[in-house]
This record gives sequence, structure tokens and C-alpha cells, in this order.
Amino acid sequence: MMAPVAGSGSWPAWMQRVLKRACGVSFTGACPRVLAVSVGLFSQRYTTFCYHFASRLMARPPAARQLRQSHRADPPLLPVRLQPQPPQAVRIRVREILTQHWLGRLFVAVLVVRILVMPFELVGIENALLALLRKVANLLLIGIGLYGGVRLWLIVQRRLLWRVRRRLVLSYVLMGLVPVLLVGLFFLFAGWLFLMNVGSYLVLRSLDERVMDADQLAQSLSAEIAADANVDAAEVLARHVATSRGQYPNISMAVVRLASGQGARAGTWEHAPPPTTIPAHVVDAGHYADKLPVRDPNLPDETRQLVARAAACAPSDSPSSCAIVDVPMGEGAVEQLRREVGIRLEELDERPRERSSLARDAAGRIPWSTHFTYRDWTTGKSLPLEVFFRARPLEIYERMAAARWVGSQWTFGQLLFLLLLVVAGMFLVIYAVAFIMGFSLARSITGAIHQLFIATERIRENDFTHRIEVRTRDQLGELAVSFNAMTSSIQHLLREQAEKQRLQEELRIARDIQASLLPRGPLRLPGVAMAALCVPAREVGGDYYDFFVLAEDRVGLLVADVSGKGTSAALYMAELKGLMLSLSRVYPSPKQLLIEVNRVLSESLDSRSFITMTYAIMDLSQRTLTYARAGHTPLIHLLATESCARILTPNGLVLGLRLEGIAAKFEQLLEEVIVPLAPGDLCVLFTDGITEAMNGGADLFGEGRFCELLEQQRHLPPEELREHIHGELKTWVGEADQHDDMTMILLKVG
Repeated sequence: MMAPVAGSGSWPAWMQRVLKRACGVSFTGACPRVLAVSVGLFSQRYTTFCYHFASRLMARPPAARQLRQSHRADPPLLPVRLQPQPPQAVRIRVREILTQHWLGRLFVAVLVVRILVMPFELVGIENALLALLRKVANLLLIGIGLYGGVRLWLIVQRRLLWRVRRRLVLSYVLMGLVPVLLVGLFFLFAGWLFLMNVGSYLVLRSLDERVMDADQLAQSLSAEIAADANVDAAEVLARHVATSRGQYPNISMAVVRLASGQGARAGTWEHAPPPTTIPAHVVDAGHYADKLPVRDPNLPDETRQLVARAAACAPSDSPSSCAIVDVPMGEGAVEQLRREVGIRLEELDERPRERSSLARDAAGRIPWSTHFTYRDWTTGKSLPLEVFFRARPLEIYERMAAARWVGSQWTFGQLLFLLLLVVAGMFLVIYAVAFIMGFSLARSITGAIHQLFIATERIRENDFTHRIEVRTRDQLGELAVSFNAMTSSIQHLLREQAEKQRLQEELRIARDIQASLLPRGPLRLPGVAMAALCVPAREVGGDYYDFFVLAEDRVGLLVADVSGKGTSAALYMAELKGLMLSLSRVYPSPKQLLIEVNRVLSESLDSRSFITMTYAIMDLSQRTLTYARAGHTPLIHLLATESCARILTPNGLVLGLRLEGIAAKFEQLLEEVIVPLAPGDLCVLFTDGITEAMNGGADLFGEGRFCELLEQQRHLPPEELREHIHGELKTWVGEADQHDDMTMILLKVG
């Protein structure tokens, strides 16, 4: 159908062929039969959808169904019975996996390589090749392990979750139990985090209290020494140390003379040597109070101890001395802090690092840390410091809520904790009731699904009389009602499917008949090369082209387009074929032939149909092309001596209009044009399906683009030019549907 052919034949032979292959009756009786084919094909899509929906609903798991039918008999049109089987128990055979599966073979190979590399590692032999083999083997083992784990998980999931009841139970667990656990863990973590942050606050508050006490002592010392220049500084220091030792056993004090660098000291000064000079920033400020780490000479490994240090210079423009008070956090202070707030200090770290790796101790205390900045004693710069400590959240909570109600032995924290336990118990009871109700609902759902499964099994056994008992009026009950209605109509749908397939077969025969009406075989003429293209938009189309050998040196060419598509257009195309075969040899003029064809068609076509056509006669001896155009698309003529295409549009009305006085008007407007042909000329006859081909954006291919394509590819032979044009049309249309038939004839003069 894609190549130009010479058409020949007589009206009786063609009529007999149509009667034999289409209807087997008269030509007028063929119209209802072929139209019934079209209506049947239209409803076939809906019936096919219903049948596949019923097949999928009945299948578990989905299985292929075969429809046994015949065009001449009416056996039971039922699906072939395929018994559904639940997943079989997975029996893993290690030997088969390792020897027959590609993954097992790869695992064995990688394992052998790893074993061969291991002796070299044990004896200490190392080089780049061994390192590369070890890395590649390790990566492959990890990949094989991940892949095997995923495959094993899929097998287990398919085995365990095949039943709907198990899936519902798992969904209830995931929707009910898991969120409760996550919420509980969240609140436990939030409470633990809150209490540990409270512990951090208590540690900082305790340290700040020591700094404040040290600051007050330093200011008192400085003021007392500055008040009396002859006072004995050592005696004053000893008296203040003795007074403060009850609260701070390791307290140390010192006085430094700024001019001489000499001074006095009192206390143990075991944590660090007493300062002999006062930094400039302290003298300028006249005051210093902060907590800072100092190196303890009594402890190994540069261990630092936290000290609350305060310094105060004499209140004058040029102070002569400064008093220094140190309150170290020794073992006694650490134990005192533990008794007061339940927290035990562990160590210090001046460098940013990860969380301490200290484990939970025997008393159940959890490691934690707090961060703050301090002013360095020597430079006065602010530096970060992290203090690690241990604490028990419950002990912190007990100390926070240690107040008791009047006349009660219960503390506020204990009463609050008891209230939380009661609320949690009530919550668990409510959750258990809800969980039991959920399981009962799941059982009702799975029971309905089980009934549906039994019904599908009965349908698989060709028993369409089985009905599901409707016990409820909910959605599951409506599903049962719908299933019962569906089973009552499945057999009818299957029979309709067979009928629609029979109609589709008849439509296929109609398409073959229409294809046989087009030229078959190449038309070979001296000095002329031809090619044709016809692509219907549906199973049968309304476009028509043909060649007629009128004499040794004369050939008739035509391209026609029947309004509409489908079977009606195909029937009018067949009628036009008969007319052209009968009249082409009677009327040598294209104009006279079209006038006669219009007269005949106006009496047979309905009022809503018409035909456009271009009919041309090529005279090989005179090298001319005489043609007339009945409302059809233009004729494109490309001269060998010119680069631009000529679009020829002589006047002419469409064929078959049933209007008063239209015949005279048709004869008056119709023009006959003679086009001289020269070697290298190209003539193109086409239908509007070529230029009106639309892409996804509803843009037309257009005559301009078509002419430009012909001008660029005019050097190609007609067959190659036809294929190139067809390819360009496909590219332009893309994924969009073809909305009209596409037909053209390419004529090139040699």
C-alpha cells in the first residue's frame, strides 16, 4: 500500500470481490453490516475493561486467563481454571546457592581471595597489590551481604505477609504500639535531658557561689591591709584562713606587694604554687573573680583542677598590694557538692572534643558535661572549658521536689510521680481496650475478605451461581453486593467479548478490502518516477489515490479525500473507485470527468458528506500535466530551474453537494490547468492530512514547512523522498494521536 501501482479491473469484478469478502449479499446490504462492525468495535473497549477487571478481582495471585471460544459454536465461555497457591515454604540449600547461583559463585571467589591474602597479613607482608585485593574483597563481601539481606527480607516478607490478617495485625502494631513506644521514649529522653541540664545548672551555680565567696574574702583582705600600712599581712591571712576553713578546708590566701613582688601567704596551696606577680589586666581592673583550671602538681599527666580564684587590689589610684583567694575543688569540695546536689565532678577539658567516653558507674550515675568560658589568669583572654560530671536523674529530681506536704510523709515529687503512674495505668487500660477493639474490627474485615476469596474460588470452578451472604450494610456489605452483581454478568460479558472479537475480525477484513482497492505493485513508465503514501488514521480511512493507464503515453492520477473517517468514508471511497474505473476511459478531460462524477455522487451521497479530489492526466509524449481540482488541497510543482516551489490552486468546488443549482455552479467554477513538465520537475498531490498533522501543542505541520521540506530534499528519488517526508511527519507529531488520513503522490520527471 506504500508503493505506486498500476490499477486495472472492471466494475463487475470489483463488485463481486466486495460482495464476497465484506457481506456475501448485495452492495446496499453491506452498509448496515459494516456499520455494525464499527459500533461493535466502539463498545469492545468497555467490555474488555469489565472482563479484565473481573479477572483481576477473581485472581489470587493474578494469573493469566485464556478465553476458549469459537466463531461457529457457542461453548461455555469461561476462564481456564488456574489454582492459586500460597507461597511455598522457602528451603534454602546452601550448596545449590554457592554452586549454581551467580551470587554464590561470586561469594566463594571473593572468600577464596580473602583467605589467600590472610597468610601474608599474618606474617606482616604488605604491598600495594595485597592492600588493593583486601579492599576489593571487603567491598564485595559487604555488597554481597547487603544484596543477600535484601533478598532474604523480601522472601520472608512474602512468606509472612501473604495473609491479609497478618498484614492488618502488623499495621495495627505499627500504627498503635510503635507510636506509643516512640512517644514514651521521647518523653523519657526529654525528661532525662531536662534533668541533666538542671544538673549542669546546679554545678555552675555551686561554682559561682564559691567564686562569690572568694571574691568577698579577697575584697575584705585587700581593704584591711590597705587600711593599716603597718599591719602584719601574714597574721591577717592566717586569721581569715582559720575563719573560712570550716566551710572551705583547702582554702588558700596570699598577698603580693606590687613594688617588690614579695608578700605573705596562708593555707595549704597544694593545688598550685602561690602567685608572686599580679597580671597587668588584674592591676588595671583592680579586681578579678572567676573559676579557672590550674595544674595540680600532686597529680600526674598534667591533670588540672578547678579553682575559684578572686583577686582584689587596694582601693587607690596606685595600689601597692593585691589579695588573692583560691578555693580549690578538691576531693572534699567534690564530696560536698555530691552531698548538696547529688552530682560528682570528674575531669576538665580545655580543648573542644567529643562526648566523654566514661561509662555509667556502679552507683548508676550517668556522665554529662557543662560548658562555660573563663578569663585566663595570665592573659585575661576568655577561653572555653568543659567540666565533666556524673549524676543520677532521679536523684536530681528528688532534690528538686524534696519539699513535703504539711502533716504528710510524702514529698511533692513522690506524689507527682505517683500521679503519673496512675495516669499511665489508665492510659494502658484504655490502649488495651482500643487494641482489642481494633483486632475485632480486623477480624470482621478479614472475614469478609475470606468470604470474597471463597466466592472467587467458586467462580474459578465455573460456578457462577454462588453468592456472598450480605451480613452488614457497610462498605464491605456493598462490596459483597457488587461482587454478586458482577458474577451474574461475567458470563454475559464473556459472550459479548467473543462477539466483539468477531466484529473486530470483520473490521480487519474490511481494512484488507480497502487496502486491496489501492494500487498494488509498481507503475513503471519511461522517463517518470512515482511514489505514493497512504496512512489511515483508523482501521479504515477515507483517503484514496490511484493510477490509471489510459493509453500508451497517457496516465491518469488522482488523490481524493472523503469527509469524515471510518467505515462510512471507506464505503464512499469504494464507490468513488468504481466511478473512476468506469469513467476515466470515457472522459479524456479531467474537467469533464469531475463534472460527471459530481453528478453521480450528488445523487448518492448524504447531505452531510462530500468529497474533495484532484484528477490529473499526464501526457508522456507532450510532457504536460493536465489537471482539475475539486475543492482539494493545492498541487505543488517544483521546477528544475527554480529553487522555490509553486503552489497551484485553480478554482473548483467539492464533489457531491446536494444543493439547488449547485451542479451549474460546480461546472462554472471548475478550472482545468495544463502544466508543462521538464526533466527534473517534481509534482506533489496530497491530502490535508499531510499539512494539518498536529503535534502535542496543537501546531500544524503547514504548507510552508511542507514546501520547504520538498525544496531541501528534491534531489532524492521519489521512494526515498516519500520515506523522508513520512519520517519528518512522525517526528513532528511525536506522541500525539493521528487525527486524519495522510496520502500523497510524488511524481518526478526524468
